[in-house]
Amino acid sequence: MRFAKEQRVREIFGRVFPNHRLVFLDVMNLNYHGGGIHCVTQQEPRVLKKVTP
Repeated sequence: MRFAKEQRVREIFGRVFPNHRLVFLDVMNLNYHGGGIHCVTQQEPRVLKKVTP
């Protein structure tokens, strides 16, 4: 565990979501460079029709 509180978080989320796998991600580099996890997980628009010039 990278941080001491992660184990407690795993225990709580493990009880709340018993049938799910918990994955902890280190996203500090995103934060250091002006982004955040929300920046890389934003929705992408669905392309309905391919447009050719």
